[in-house]
Amino acid sequence: MRKDAKRTQWLEREGYRVLRFWNNDVTRNTKGVLEAIHTALYGSLDSEAVAFKHERTRVTHDHPTPARDARRPSPSRGG
Repeated sequence: MRKDAKRTQWLEREGYRVLRFWNNDVTRNTKGVLEAIHTALYGSLDSEAVAFKHERTRVTHDHPTPARDARRPSPSRGG
């Protein structure tokens, strides 16, 4: 849970809004998950979707996940 909280904080600092769903909801209640996402974006299911019109900007922060080169060797790859 701490790892998820740290990841959520980093994503929110980067400008993302985080919605969390249980895996079983994604696989067994996909329609409900999609409705929740639509409602979070647009306020209600009756609202029409509008394409985002923004430019991506590069923001530099310390990442909670190390770069691939800095990760510990994987036993499955002989490390």
